[in-house]
Amino acid sequence: MTRTLQRIFHFLILSSALVVIAAQTEAETLLNWKNSLNVPTLPSWTLNSSSSPCKWTGIRCNEAGSIIEINLKYSGLDGTLDRFDFSSFPNLTSLNLNLNNLVGDIPAGIGNATKLISLDLSSNNFTNPMPPEIGNLKDLQVLRLYNNSLTGPIPHQLSNLQKMWLLDLTANYLKDPDPVQFKGMASLTELRLSYILLEAVPAFIAECPNLIFLDLSDNLITGQIPMPLLSRLKRVEFLNLTKNSVEGPLPTDIGNFRNLRHLRLGMNKLNGTIPFEIGLLSNLEVLELHENGFDGPMPSSVGNLRKLRNLNLRLSGLNSSIPEELGLCTNLTYLELSSNSLIGSLPLSMASLTQIRELGISDNKLSGNIHPSLLSNWSELNSLQLQRNNFSGTVPPQIGTLHQLKLLYLFQNRLSGPVPPEIGNLSNLIELQLANNFFIGSIPPTIGNLSSLTKLSLSYNKLNGTLPPELGKIKSLEELDLSENDLQGTLPSSITGLRNLNLFYVASNNFSGSIPEHFGPDFLRNATFSYNNFSGKLPPGIWHDIPFSNILDERLTPPVGPIVQELVLATALALLCVKENPVSRPTMYQVSSELSASTCLHVPAPLRLLTLQNLMNMLKDQASSLTYYVNGKKQRRTCEDEIRATLSSKERVDDDVITDPKRDINGHVSENMKPSFTGKEEALADVKEELAKPSCLVLKRKGGMQKKLPLKVRWNDQVGKALADHIVEEEEGEEDNVSM
Repeated sequence: MTRTLQRIFHFLILSSALVVIAAQTEAETLLNWKNSLNVPTLPSWTLNSSSSPCKWTGIRCNEAGSIIEINLKYSGLDGTLDRFDFSSFPNLTSLNLNLNNLVGDIPAGIGNATKLISLDLSSNNFTNPMPPEIGNLKDLQVLRLYNNSLTGPIPHQLSNLQKMWLLDLTANYLKDPDPVQFKGMASLTELRLSYILLEAVPAFIAECPNLIFLDLSDNLITGQIPMPLLSRLKRVEFLNLTKNSVEGPLPTDIGNFRNLRHLRLGMNKLNGTIPFEIGLLSNLEVLELHENGFDGPMPSSVGNLRKLRNLNLRLSGLNSSIPEELGLCTNLTYLELSSNSLIGSLPLSMASLTQIRELGISDNKLSGNIHPSLLSNWSELNSLQLQRNNFSGTVPPQIGTLHQLKLLYLFQNRLSGPVPPEIGNLSNLIELQLANNFFIGSIPPTIGNLSSLTKLSLSYNKLNGTLPPELGKIKSLEELDLSENDLQGTLPSSITGLRNLNLFYVASNNFSGSIPEHFGPDFLRNATFSYNNFSGKLPPGIWHDIPFSNILDERLTPPVGPIVQELVLATALALLCVKENPVSRPTMYQVSSELSASTCLHVPAPLRLLTLQNLMNMLKDQASSLTYYVNGKKQRRTCEDEIRATLSSKERVDDDVITDPKRDINGHVSENMKPSFTGKEEALADVKEELAKPSCLVLKRKGGMQKKLPLKVRWNDQVGKALADHIVEEEEGEEDNVSM
């Protein structure tokens, strides 16, 4: 008896020692891998007498102290798995390294972690083919490798994992598996193979009888829908073939998939008519057939889909009226029918869609009135998009009951009457687009209640009256377009409070008086005031923020004060090189585009989007880094020196290269382009000649080649006068100016 107890005691001591040694080995292996990473992390991972790896971040152990789970999701890991010894973790069942920056290969040694049940290496940057040794993980049930850069065919060894129920290889560069060697997987219920390089629906899925979720979207799959293969999936509830090149008709057999809840076939090349049998899918919650080449009507059988929540038939070739039966789909929250050829009016049965939140029927041929009963029943709407149709009549006052509405797009219709004041009840509205209609009357003052509004467009209507001062209460407003109306009076001083505006269009109205002196939103990038009766000066703060592409717009009031000098300098940069023998004067927009595409300056954005202030700062920063070649000789002057020398030059050129500044882009004489000022004729003549000179500047960057800039600039009276003034001032102030 004593000897037996001794043996048990010795066994327990030995077992305890082995456990300690095993735990020590696991800890040392983890530290060895941690030390191989590029960025220090996991500060709790230290080996000392008081620290057990079971207490480290992301580590979980069993009762014996052996590691069974490593969860380091989103831990800032940067490195490889090359020094991660999987064989040192005999009891590891779960490994999660999702959302890190691990690179390189998935090691073949991963096949030694034979007790793994769940493996997640997704959202890293693993490359090269998947190791076939992954097929040794016979207990694996969940494998997530999505969002990496794995290549090559999907290894057939994966089909050895017969306990697996979830396989996600989305967003890699993987190709079709071997159709002969890749066997079926009886336990598989969820298969995600989207956004890889599949060219066919994998044949092995026919031998996955328990498959419920199948996502093959965003691949290169061609040919018709393989119904013989898919028909063996008796339990499938989610089928996604979106964004492939599947063609041919949608088979009538689709009605046999009675368990389907989500059917997504959008963005393919399907044609023919949408089969009536689609209405047999009584469990369907999501139906997406958008961006296909169907023809014909929306089947009335869609009314049988009483569980339907999302219906997307956008750009699908429909050319009928909207069936009354659609109103039977009372669970719809999302309805997208835009960009078809739908005709007729909105059926009143749609008033039954009381749960609808997003409704898009734009870009069709629908007509008739917007019935009040529709709006009064759509109280959950947050997006109503009916633009680009032929709706007529007035906007019912019931529009004010849509308190959840954030987007209201009614532009490009035939709507008339006044803008309903009830629109001011839409306190959650972010965008209001009513342009290109026949609205009359004044802008309702209640519009000032739209405290969340960022975009307001009322352009191309017949609105009159004055601008309500309440408009200035919409502090969140970023875009305001009131152009092409009959609005009159002065701009209210309250608009100076619209500090977030980046677009302000009031062109082609009957506004008068001066623009409020302190109007100059910090982010203003686009503004038009032309074709009104404004007087006085533009506020100085506006010019710094107007895009450079608008500087030579003849409809703009010229800048005043010290900004003129900055305008001269920035404009002169665009005039430095003039195309030889120009026969027309393009707009500044064209000049901006050409200059943006050139290599003369490092332009951080297209020049047409830069403001005058942006350009000035850029020139100051970069002037010293440019090498100029003038008349073939290397020069080291600054941009400003070069510009001044160009403008001061008295060189004459042959008459055949001088283009009449009074001619427009088509060569026709335009009265409004004639110089309308007097004085400083000699300087002005020099400017005109400068505009007509052949290419005068070649720029060369380090390691680059010489390049002439083929720029041409349309004449502008105000800019010409400013340039002339600048030349005379320079000549009077600096007699020894450098000339070319």
